[in-house]
Amino acid sequence: MKKASELTDDEIRVMIAEDQGWTDIWHGEHTGIFTGCCPLSKKDQLISNYPADLNAIHEVENVLIAQGLWVECSTRLGWVGAAPDRRILHATARQRCEAYLITKGLALP
Repeated sequence: MKKASELTDDEIRVMIAEDQGWTDIWHGEHTGIFTGCCPLSKKDQLISNYPADLNAIHEVENVLIAQGLWVECSTRLGWVGAAPDRRILHATARQRCEAYLITKGLALP
């Protein structure tokens, strides 16, 4: 298992998608596009670029709230580089992804 900070954006993208239930993930090497079978629609769709899209990772964070893990995750945002006085508001999408993966036990701190 790698440290969250050592993961590439593509690795993060796939790990989060898989954790969200996406299957049959495919990467177009020439296009950079990731697609997979969406767990909700059961159809092939584009996978969000979580490390670069605050809206996409915000939707994923809602899962943590439902699972009772949001406090743990938001606390982690303090040590992945965000300002301690406003750690949630100032965390980048990448920082939020790293905190998510660590909280879910998918990456090391």
